[in-house]
Amino acid sequence: TVSITRDIKYYVEQQPVAIEDLEAVLKQKLGENPETYIALHVDKSVPFENAVMVMNIAQANNYKLIIATSPK
Repeated sequence: TVSITRDIKYYVEQQPVAIEDLEAVLKQKLGENPETYIALHVDKSVPFENAVMVMNIAQANNYKLIIATSPK
């Protein structure tokens, strides 16, 4: 799970991660497994480009990405 909080802080599971380190942390945790899914949780106030950065990292590493939403 990757989360982006309202104050633009990134987390992998519960671990805070700088955006510059996100790809390395995901590679360490997930390896080269093409069947890996990442759930992306983004606060609704976060600018879309912050989510796109995570999407681009997932695409570059062939990770499948699920964008998680909050129920109404």
